[in-house]
Amino acid sequence: MTTTPPSPLPEASRKRLLPAFLLCITLGGLHRIYAGKIISGIIQFGWLAGASVWSYQSIKGFLAILHSGALDMDMIDRLGEWKDAHAADTSLPSLALTAVSIWIAVDAVRLLRKKFTDGRGLPITRWLPDIVDNW
Repeated sequence: MTTTPPSPLPEASRKRLLPAFLLCITLGGLHRIYAGKIISGIIQFGWLAGASVWSYQSIKGFLAILHSGALDMDMIDRLGEWKDAHAADTSLPSLALTAVSIWIAVDAVRLLRKKFTDGRGLPITRWLPDIVDNW
């Protein structure tokens, strides 16, 4: 009877989950750059930054009305007028921000499940550097 030797364990990435996860939930896109996925990281970070600025610009007038004073009927009328005039202007920035947020959330879940890979395709599976594990 012949026994087959166990297959070697797949090589794991030298990158760590903790910094990748922290970058993912704070500065979406930079976790991809950290992992070696430079192009998609730049795209994701740029998309997030652009969609955030675009969303802010689209609701800047709304925020100005909210900060103009006490909530009274005049303010409610001005908010209603702003909404009627600008509701369509806020849809696309909101959709762009929602789409990139979903992409970042999927990356966060993949990191937590240890299914995220680095730029060489190796799974990132360790949370802390080896020096911490050896204490």
